[in-house]
Amino acid sequence: NNQINFYLTLGIVVACDLLDIEPVAGAILFSRCDFTLVKNQEKILKVLGTDFLKFDAVLSDMAPNASGQRQLDQDRIINLSYLALRFALLHSYKGANFVTKVWTGPRVDNLANDVQKYYTNFERVKPKSSRKESGEIYLVGRDFKGIKEMQADNVS
Repeated sequence: NNQINFYLTLGIVVACDLLDIEPVAGAILFSRCDFTLVKNQEKILKVLGTDFLKFDAVLSDMAPNASGQRQLDQDRIINLSYLALRFALLHSYKGANFVTKVWTGPRVDNLANDVQKYYTNFERVKPKSSRKESGEIYLVGRDFKGIKEMQADNVS
């Protein structure tokens, strides 16, 4: 299949965002697309065209609109990160990478521990572009160990 050979040789970038996305040459973009909806995750998977193909990396820059209530905002971004992690666990190649944005808070350690269970290398990254007073950090997992589908259902 030519589509499979193309993806295996050159790779593919698939992205979705709640807002409009500026075109990126060679990327498949889904604007005004809510990743939290299963039908939209299925739309992303359909791009691959087969169960044989999986992702080499899953990057989540998702964040809820801030409500101003720190605990609520923390819970909401952690839930989005778990959704992205579950997607990555189910649809990534062994050896793949995972990155998710979070805001510092009490639940980050639980999520970090869960990421570390499934990736050989793990780190917390504070981008230089992020303001010092911002609680924004990224959790980075490298070298996905692999997982059985049943186990992914047990991720919080």
